[in-house]
Amino acid sequence: MLAALRSATQSWIVRGFLLVIASTFALYFGSGASMFASLANQPVAQVGKIEISQTEFAEAYRQRFLDLSGQLTPDQARQFGLPFSVLSELVGGALIDNAARSLGIAASDALLAADIRAQVGAISQSMYQSMLRQQGLTVPEFERLVRRDLVRAQLSAAVAPQPSVPRLLADTLYKYRQQRRIVEYVIIPAADATDIGTADDAALVEYYTTNGRRYTAPEFREVVWVALRPEDVAATVQVGEAAVAEEYAARRQEFTTPDTRGLSQLFFNTEAEAIAARQRIDQGVPFAEAGRPPAATPAPAAPAGGAPAAAIPAADTTSLGTVRREELAADIAEPVFALEEGAVSQPLRSVFGWHVYKVNSVQRGGTKALAEVQEQLRAELAREQALAELYSLSVTLDDALAAGATLEVAAQRVGLTAFKETIDIQGRNRGAQAILNLPPFAQFLPLAFRTEKGRESRLIDAPEGGYFVLRIDDILAPAPLPLDTIKERVQADWFNEQRGKRTEAAAQVFLDKAKTNGDIVAYATEAGLKAETTPPFTRSGLGLDAANTLSPALVGQMFTASVGDFGLAPIFGGYSVARLKEIVAVEPAEALEAVATIRGELGRNMSNDILSAYQTALREEYGIEINERALDQALTVATQGLATIPAR
Repeated sequence: MLAALRSATQSWIVRGFLLVIASTFALYFGSGASMFASLANQPVAQVGKIEISQTEFAEAYRQRFLDLSGQLTPDQARQFGLPFSVLSELVGGALIDNAARSLGIAASDALLAADIRAQVGAISQSMYQSMLRQQGLTVPEFERLVRRDLVRAQLSAAVAPQPSVPRLLADTLYKYRQQRRIVEYVIIPAADATDIGTADDAALVEYYTTNGRRYTAPEFREVVWVALRPEDVAATVQVGEAAVAEEYAARRQEFTTPDTRGLSQLFFNTEAEAIAARQRIDQGVPFAEAGRPPAATPAPAAPAGGAPAAAIPAADTTSLGTVRREELAADIAEPVFALEEGAVSQPLRSVFGWHVYKVNSVQRGGTKALAEVQEQLRAELAREQALAELYSLSVTLDDALAAGATLEVAAQRVGLTAFKETIDIQGRNRGAQAILNLPPFAQFLPLAFRTEKGRESRLIDAPEGGYFVLRIDDILAPAPLPLDTIKERVQADWFNEQRGKRTEAAAQVFLDKAKTNGDIVAYATEAGLKAETTPPFTRSGLGLDAANTLSPALVGQMFTASVGDFGLAPIFGGYSVARLKEIVAVEPAEALEAVATIRGELGRNMSNDILSAYQTALREEYGIEINERALDQALTVATQGLATIPAR
């Protein structure tokens, strides 16, 4: 998990720029409306003369979180410092941009055009514009981003070129990582320790006193709050059929799916070449091969006194992917879209030359009827109306509070109830049960535990949609839980500790006798236990095919041991006693590709370290100002709807 975070924050340079832009904007813009539209787009950071907006941070954070593939929950991501990593990456890029401006580094139009051609291929201007439009970008926006990336790449290549890594270093690291070991092991289960009994009162008090920190209640706060949520006014919202129909008419294009075709294309300079290729297709030549003439064509003669001219292929086969009608020229689109799946067109002419198309797939478009989307539209309109009514209520509530009314009185004036609960930072009561009626706003609990006793917060406009205000009536400092209220819990903890000690002692006895015997397998049989042998595994545990056999601690012991050495360590449910049976060495000369990968990895890491040092110097030169409030709001919006449980 930590390795994933570290590798994800190694470099700010965009790789595969078009793919990144496409995936990012497809996620966030889809139908043309940004999921971050609720942000005021204030700068979260000012780096020299460059601002990093809330939207820029939110998009980058959400993409980085999704790149972790469900390894973390949003809360865990914050604890591991992912927000700081993302902001640092954005700040690093902005520092490079400032330096590039100061040094006068720029990307020429020719370099920009060449880079874009390398990314998107030789496509028409209309298809280029359409492709970007699908991703929520205009041509100037996309080209500005590409130009920025080119400038960053130029400066970083000059400041931190990738050094050559000695082969000996890569070989050594490869042997360290890939060396494998085979271990014989025996599990001493904790369940075998059954004659422990229960602790008497004196032992229980002693255990409770010794482990007092374990039985200390967290800080609690008595919080009074009033929350305005869309559901609070839902009963008063009525959306008529006329309003739904009007909304449908205004957004009809949103519910329309265009006809598309999956196309392959042969391109020719002359009509004769196109006709010949079409004839070869009719004769059974595969489409992808029909663009080549049946016999090799000799290279053009060299000019007098000059070098031989390069041979020019007669045709080029290109997969266009999925194409909409408007992405093709009008005189080509109609005949192509009239073809059925698998059909091949006759030669067709465009301003670029002659084309032969094959229809690989047909997707019929259409428009969803009002009946199919009316409930969706009704719900969206109802929410909009509810938010409008909530705003009106929030103004009334805020006015009442400003006039000196208590939260309880102000709530009555808007027809709501002021709630009061004693909660911890996790939103649980003193019985460790979740309080279900807390406002569902990410800012609520952090604000409650930042507000001073006796103080009332301002009215908060929550990004999730709604408002809340709170008051702290009392703060209860952390305090020991009375023993009589947790006696069963303490008794269970005492029992588990005694069983662990008993199991450890039994494992130590087994280890000592196995060492004397010298043969762990034979002694295990003698002791009525079963010895197992692991498959070869690396120091990271890769290769172990069973859970709870060797703990990371025991794996570490085996990689510092010599053949025949023993080790012991706890595992879940007991202890594992192990003996190193065999060391499986690896030979770098037999894994040249893997060694080359390591050399590249080391070179990139060295380059990144140099670049990081350069950015540290730039921080001093240009200065950085962080807007904590704007950052917190952007982070809240960015994590809306993200999974709260890691994928398994």
